[in-house]
Amino acid sequence: MDTSLLAVCQRTPPASARCGSVFWITGLSGAGKTTVGRELWSRLRAAGRTAVFLDGDVLRDAIADELGHCSDDRLRSARRNSRTCRLLADQGLDVVYSTISMFQEVRQWNRENIVGYREIYLRVPMHELERRDHKGIYVLARSGKLANVVGIDVPAELPETADLVLENYGELDPESAVDLIWGRVVAPGAIAPKRAAPAMGFGTKVETLARLSTTISNARVLPQICFSVAQWRADAGSVVSEILDTPWGCGPLIARSSAKGEDGRTASQAGKYVSVANVLGEQALANAIERVIASYSPDPGPGDQVFVQPFLESVSLAGVAFSPDPNSGGPYVIINYDDTSGRTIS
Repeated sequence: MDTSLLAVCQRTPPASARCGSVFWITGLSGAGKTTVGRELWSRLRAAGRTAVFLDGDVLRDAIADELGHCSDDRLRSARRNSRTCRLLADQGLDVVYSTISMFQEVRQWNRENIVGYREIYLRVPMHELERRDHKGIYVLARSGKLANVVGIDVPAELPETADLVLENYGELDPESAVDLIWGRVVAPGAIAPKRAAPAMGFGTKVETLARLSTTISNARVLPQICFSVAQWRADAGSVVSEILDTPWGCGPLIARSSAKGEDGRTASQAGKYVSVANVLGEQALANAIERVIASYSPDPGPGDQVFVQPFLESVSLAGVAFSPDPNSGGPYVIINYDDTSGRTIS
């Protein structure tokens, strides 16, 4: 290797440089790592700190897409991710990294090689993780249809010396979790600043609605039950029972599509898939869900989702807000809606 490149690749930053911190948020799939991580990232920015947020799955796609999900490949990926976090921190950035990477070897390396390493473990019981399993990972693993799932057939080396352990379920919401992280890990004894306006991350339709529900103040998102195609195929009866047991489950209901490729930041396939409105009764609900899944054909993925909400009645005004203009791509907001007289106003 060219010796000039060796000099560039040296890890040690200049003595005058401020190293950033690495907030390593770990936990099993479904523990809430991404949600808590984004909230912490937003608070750091609100405090005037230059911060980046890295999600384990996204980072894997960027720098380790040739690796699989067996234990050895997961370890190789985790080592790369550690060094990426260190590289950014050495340049003065605070790094919030949400990851499973349940390897004691990696966490020990972090402590020995990253000056501002802070480890936060989100501990959630397996029964709660499986209840939250919108992606259908645990259902598929339990049925033998998916291998290399951490906590099922890949052993998890749980953190024993984390800087902070949070029981991230029950009444602990993301904002309260970050309050605890701030007061105990980021700036011990200090009160976390009010979070900055969140950067809206698009997921599936139901995931985006869930994110909006925590940010909007002059409206509300109706309650919802979400499940994956894999969960429905594995135990449709339990899904129906969970819906019917809610305070609003007696109906009328609406079964809505939430396919993986339906919505995004730059494109939308609104209207491509079926929603079934004004559903009443157990059999009608099951039939409606099957119609939604059938609209994903020819090949609905196990991670595609369906969600059920109360069917909104007595609507006086309904519409859609676009930004940018859906036809021209112009950088401005356009609102179309119908009032009770049936007029369309733009």
